[in-house]
Amino acid sequence: MARPDEGSYRIEGRDVLLLGDRELSDLRSRHLAFIFQFFNLLPRTSARQNVALPLLYQGAPLAYARKRAQEALSTVDLEHRAKHGPAELSGGEQQRVAIARALAVRPRILFADEPTGNLNSSQSEEILDRLLELNRRGITVLLVTHDEGVAARAPRRIRMRDGKILTDSGSQIPAPLIRMEGVEELSAAAPVFSPKIAENFRSAAVSLRANAVRSSLATLGAVVGTASLITMMAVGAGARAQARKRIEKLGSNLLLLLPERGDETGREAALQLDLEDAAAVAGSAAAGVRGVNPVLSLASITVSHGPASASARVLGASPRHAAMHNSPTAFGRFFSAEEDERLEKVCVLGAGAARTLFTAPAAAIGNTVKIRGLHFEVLGVLSGAGASGASDLDQQVLVPVRTALKRLANRRTLSYLEIETSGPESEEAIGKAVTRILRTRHAIPEFRSNGFKLRSLLKIQEALTGVARTLSILLGVVSATSLLVGGIGIMNIMLVSVRERTREIGLRKAMGARKRDVLSQFLVEAAAIGVAGGAVGILVGFVTVRVCAALTGWPVLVEGGSLLWAAGFSLLIGVLSGFWPAYHASELEPARALRFE
Repeated sequence: MARPDEGSYRIEGRDVLLLGDRELSDLRSRHLAFIFQFFNLLPRTSARQNVALPLLYQGAPLAYARKRAQEALSTVDLEHRAKHGPAELSGGEQQRVAIARALAVRPRILFADEPTGNLNSSQSEEILDRLLELNRRGITVLLVTHDEGVAARAPRRIRMRDGKILTDSGSQIPAPLIRMEGVEELSAAAPVFSPKIAENFRSAAVSLRANAVRSSLATLGAVVGTASLITMMAVGAGARAQARKRIEKLGSNLLLLLPERGDETGREAALQLDLEDAAAVAGSAAAGVRGVNPVLSLASITVSHGPASASARVLGASPRHAAMHNSPTAFGRFFSAEEDERLEKVCVLGAGAARTLFTAPAAAIGNTVKIRGLHFEVLGVLSGAGASGASDLDQQVLVPVRTALKRLANRRTLSYLEIETSGPESEEAIGKAVTRILRTRHAIPEFRSNGFKLRSLLKIQEALTGVARTLSILLGVVSATSLLVGGIGIMNIMLVSVRERTREIGLRKAMGARKRDVLSQFLVEAAAIGVAGGAVGILVGFVTVRVCAALTGWPVLVEGGSLLWAAGFSLLIGVLSGFWPAYHASELEPARALRFE
């Protein structure tokens, strides 16, 4: 367990100082056993679990380890105290548990450090009798004592002072090597679920339960971080959903044909679009053109019904507008092509305008509204678009485009054309065809610019989606930072835990635990804090999201992916935060750790 400053020692011809961590751990767990002066039993752990510990590090199945531990306790007459913890046992009983732990491995060499130092005379005699019996069975017992009476009972006595051998007396016949019973059983009964992992989970649960307040404070950081992550990602997802909804209302696979502004000299005048241009584009042989919607936009017009009035955006559009913009009517119907041709005074209200002008949207059907002094019959009310602000798609009124041109604006020119395409791949060919048609119709010379421009709504969709995605990433980074701060708290708690349990670490390594066993033990504990904080944080995040939505009216959306991200990130933070303390624990030398105060 300790590295000497000089010299060497060998077991079966092998220099132990040259052995690696795995070989040393196997040597301690399978061939050697220790009885300590101060027992070194794990607190909050039953006698049977203490005895079974080295067997678990051998890789024995849990059921087999428990059976062997019970048998070892029976040999020291403590089978009736198997479920009691060290605090419930007397000093003599604790020492007998330590002896049972050593016997359970069936070692070749048993090291006993002052095994009777804390016992009364009768208990000391009993312990010595048991050690002599083990020696007669073929187990080498190396006992250290300052008691001359204890030393007198040993068949061979080596006296040392200041690290030097003074005398070596008594029988020097080496004890015969005995067969390692149970090794074959272990090899044949390899467990599916490693008993070391089970011990790590048990140890983590015991430690967290024993320090409930400290564990709760460490978990609190993960709770706050995870709840922040859930809330921020829900806000970002809500923003993306809102952007998608607005994009759907704008229309997918649409090209906007807009007149350009003329220059100040007047030599480059803007193109004046009219219904004949719309008909020419719609009737062209350009591949991919599915339809054309001529639009006249009249913004900020007062629409009234009785004493109620609303400022709305009035759009003159064709009957194809509803399908192109994915804007079905919630009540009533859209106007028809015949009504457009006859210049009838009919309209379709947006959901917001209908709520402002009528007591209920359904009540608007069949009634009339006044637009610029003219009465228009309401044919339908659109479904809510969910937009807000100056571009609120709910605060609009749609009328037939010919009616708008003749009766409301008294003009021939349109605001723009909407061209529905078969897909993004056809936009380039359509753009060339439209340019050719309009330059021909308006006799635009080659040396002059087009006087119009084409804008793809697909580009606008990509821009809006990109902004929403960037917002989500920024919000995620902010919330992840808070989770990292919580991880620092977990690291501090784990460092304190490692320091408090230094003697326990030394004991586990003396029983045969490898570095990776100690490392995984503390990583499991840190991961448990992270997972617990993540689980509670997800619940808190749900509540926070609902409260934010109710108080602010912001669109929020909790996605399944965000829950997986939050759970995985909290687990990752727990593991990463616990890695350094766990690594520090795994590197401790067992001899120094056992002497730690």
